[in-house]
Amino acid sequence: MPPDSPPNASREVLDSAVDTGIIMLDVDDTITGCSKGAEALLGWWQDEILGKTLVAIFPPEAGAAALLEAELTDARTKGKGSGEGWRLQKGGGRIWAVDAAVQPQRLDDEGVPLNRAVSPPDRPW
Repeated sequence: MPPDSPPNASREVLDSAVDTGIIMLDVDDTITGCSKGAEALLGWWQDEILGKTLVAIFPPEAGAAALLEAELTDARTKGKGSGEGWRLQKGGGRIWAVDAAVQPQRLDDEGVPLNRAVSPPDRPW
């Protein structure tokens, strides 16, 4: 497991989430892990997406980078970011995101987030 991978407790949560999509991000918003549910939903195997950003699941015609940054900024400043709209699957399919949430999962001693979890939608269209 790469050194930036989630700690054991987070890994156990990811491994148990087979029906729910969860993607873990570090403080630089780099993907550090994902659940089996996220793999099934998005079509990306964990090994393929580790070290990347979530921009790959946002449609470019919708302003992928700007949409992602807005959700991440809300997560940093308000404690939770969310969005609604199309998200891309690896094979080119699309899923509709309804309140896909980005929120801190672990905090340091001063309350600063050490990582974030993203819950993609579970409605393929």
